[in-house]
Amino acid sequence: MHTLLDCLPCFLAQARMVAKTAGISSETEERMVRRTLSHLANADYRVPSPHIAERLYPLFYEELGDSDPYRLRKQQDNELACALAKTLEPKWKTSSQPLRALVNLALAANVIDYGVGNAFDLERTIDHVMSQQALVDHIDAFEARLADCRKILYLADNAGEIAFDRELIVHGLGARRVTLVVRGGPIINDVTRKDADQVGLSALVPVIDTGVAVPGVAWERSSREFRNAFEQADLIVSKGQGNFETLEHLHDPRIFFVFMIKCRAVSCLSGYPVHTGVAAFGDRFFLTPSHRS
Repeated sequence: MHTLLDCLPCFLAQARMVAKTAGISSETEERMVRRTLSHLANADYRVPSPHIAERLYPLFYEELGDSDPYRLRKQQDNELACALAKTLEPKWKTSSQPLRALVNLALAANVIDYGVGNAFDLERTIDHVMSQQALVDHIDAFEARLADCRKILYLADNAGEIAFDRELIVHGLGARRVTLVVRGGPIINDVTRKDADQVGLSALVPVIDTGVAVPGVAWERSSREFRNAFEQADLIVSKGQGNFETLEHLHDPRIFFVFMIKCRAVSCLSGYPVHTGVAAFGDRFFLTPSHRS
């Protein structure tokens, strides 16, 4: 997915959000915004927006003197989400379709995202998602596919959200056949090895990283370990919009996308409205004419 002009205000919003999170001076915030504008003026928009974010965030970190400004908020989100996941266990344990309930919980948790600049209410979103079917819903086909899978690759997205991924992995997919993939370094509030450790996933499944600090996938620059695992997987669960933006062009029938559509750019690409819940295979997701063939 190419970067669209609609993505540019989002990058500016991210610069201001990370500045406010760090509590820096207005002068430093203005300098960050000006550097963002300068970078965007010369960026290659033929690449997905997560690849532009990969170049922008080191500029932010340089101004802040901090390579992980969301560190504390990620820790807090993980703690809160782990507690909430525990209290919500009855939603899937008492469900007549526990896997569907677990997928929907993991889908709802995808609202925990500081890369789109929107406020979120996790508990309200969970109630909403659990009360209705995802608009793009291939969960039944996903459950049928699981029966024949030996190797499942799970591409994580955001901190906090990872607590609900843990529930899906352990209780829905079967931890013994899952390998978890995290980012190669801190970027926005995306999951790193530290987050996998904090929510207890590192003790349950193998954890590998992509080798690059990109809020998505950058195949050409990814580690050989990740690329080998990707190629050998029978099924790939791809969480979050950033992973979708960098993998959608593959139309890979092995990829099961689970995310909320959070912006107009992805809405225009897919043909579905903003706030749509997606639980769909990569080879039969799109509504837009260019993807119908």
